[in-house]
Amino acid sequence: MSTFGGIELGKRALQTQQKSLNITGHNIANANNEKYSRQRAVQSATDPYTLASLYNPAGAGQVGTGVYIKSIMRMRDQFIDTRIRYENQGYGEWSVRKENLRQIESIYNELDNGGVKNNLDRFFQSFHDLVRDAESSNSVRESVIQNAITLTTQLNHIDRSLMEFRDHLGSEIEYKVAEVNDLAKRIAALNKQIKIIESDPTKKANDLADERDALIDELAKIVDIQVRFDSYNQANISLNGLGIVNGITANELEYSLIAEDRTSIDGVLYENVFDKYVFSVNGNQARIDSGEIYGLIAVREDIVDQKMNKLDLLARTLIEEVNAVHRRGYGKKDLPGPGNDYEEGGVGRDFFLGTDASNIKV
Repeated sequence: MSTFGGIELGKRALQTQQKSLNITGHNIANANNEKYSRQRAVQSATDPYTLASLYNPAGAGQVGTGVYIKSIMRMRDQFIDTRIRYENQGYGEWSVRKENLRQIESIYNELDNGGVKNNLDRFFQSFHDLVRDAESSNSVRESVIQNAITLTTQLNHIDRSLMEFRDHLGSEIEYKVAEVNDLAKRIAALNKQIKIIESDPTKKANDLADERDALIDELAKIVDIQVRFDSYNQANISLNGLGIVNGITANELEYSLIAEDRTSIDGVLYENVFDKYVFSVNGNQARIDSGEIYGLIAVREDIVDQKMNKLDLLARTLIEEVNAVHRRGYGKKDLPGPGNDYEEGGVGRDFFLGTDASNIKV
């Protein structure tokens, strides 16, 4: 090797190590970047050249010419990514459930003295007081009426609040569907960029791949997806067998609302007709089994619907049972007479009006 050849070899070595140090610096600079994957320089020997041999001209020896960076590799484990995304689906579902169940608790307000249980107790206690002293002043009777008004007003308020909360959950579901579609489009766009860059086998779109993986992680938190990478490093994403990202193409997740007449859950007759969300991809019905959307659906279509029907059952039972007893009684100013004789079943006057929790009143 000539003197200049030796200088060139040293220059290549210095440049290669400098680039490796730059990659290390890039790793350190992104130490607090959750979306970043550590990178490593893959070094390889440069092409050697032949050196003529006096004693072996047919099999000339080879002389090395230095080193270069063959590629920059992302230190990423797809198995770990798959496990993290699977756990993210469960986390997304149960965090949504927890947050919304707290809001339902605040609607019922049972931890305070103004809960349904306490108001029911006060209502029946005031009736008990009236029975013990029916001929007393009107204050006891007024207490019954006021406690009944407090109870019915609260039932009306809870029913209205649950319905508003149900509508809010529907808006959240629709927002999350839009978010899924936006993420799918962005992932497909990144697939396209990565494919163009990596069409040159010497190049790796590492930072774009990091960005794509971060979007996939976000998507996995919303719905239960399955991710597969092909030989061109294209992320193909499916939702229970239906492709929402196929290479550079994104397919929209769509929704519709259908009415569902429920019969019985936990022994409670569901007379109300509620709507439920149905999802599809390219006209094929899609099943969502986990993630934030599933959590929102579970709260909206199971928990809230069940609470509303149980509240209606309570209101109907209260109306029917209290009225059945009240019709057999009479007031202080009621006098015996045709159709109004005490012995013929009382005055037949209802105490409560309405049919369910939304319209019960005194």
